[in-house]
Amino acid sequence: MALIIGAACSSGEQTPQPVRSSSRPNPVVTTQSVASGCHPLYPVGLNVSTRDPAELPYLRQVTACTNHAGSAVLLRNTGDVIWTPRTTTTQRVTVTMMKDTLRAQSFRTIFDQTALLVPLTDLVVPVAPNLVEWTLEPALTAAWQAHDHVADLIQKHGEQQLSDALAGNSKRRQAFATCTLSGYHAYEQAGNIRTGSPTEAMLAGWGLATGTGECALAWRAADQADAARNIRTATFADDLARMRTNVAWMSKTDDLLTILGRLGKAIVLVR
Repeated sequence: MALIIGAACSSGEQTPQPVRSSSRPNPVVTTQSVASGCHPLYPVGLNVSTRDPAELPYLRQVTACTNHAGSAVLLRNTGDVIWTPRTTTTQRVTVTMMKDTLRAQSFRTIFDQTALLVPLTDLVVPVAPNLVEWTLEPALTAAWQAHDHVADLIQKHGEQQLSDALAGNSKRRQAFATCTLSGYHAYEQAGNIRTGSPTEAMLAGWGLATGTGECALAWRAADQADAARNIRTATFADDLARMRTNVAWMSKTDDLLTILGRLGKAIVLVR
């Protein structure tokens, strides 16, 4: 859990659910937001503290800033993990995306959570810093790692194929969404993974070992639809199946997900 405790120096949409807390223990570790990483409209960097030292490396990848009036908070995610912003006010608050990507839009649409702080995006919560908090999301981060990696695989076949998978209502888009959700649920069902490969647990939901399940069927349906239009894109039998043999990606993702699985949901409180 982290708290924004003061200003360091100066220079899309969703209604988050109100979150209340009756006790806020003192922080144990502090990191300072870099004002140079802020936005001209939100130039005041904020100091952030956490009760869990293990969260600190990920917390340092989020720049938190406010405007001179202290009436809104900008969160900038330069890391690899996903956070969910919330407010502690009873008022309905609309979060605005200041910097976004097509991949992030695709991911948020799949999970119907348009206020997610996805890697390489910025969002603004229009309330005072002491009313904002955000939560580290291990399962969503696991799903994002697979979503982003598969997007890379599809992009090798062309930007049009990638756009087809990230947006619209094509068979490829339907398959991409189905597989992302399948991996997410498989990771969640695996529980708080402390041993073994969390990435293997996630990919089991894709059916990459057996070629069966909703993901495999949906992806093959997309392959058939593309073949009928003479479009060559990523196929379940080749590009996706190679995910299990990509040692570098598997190892990097395993390291990240193992740590996040032990952390659980770290709550960041803006103070």
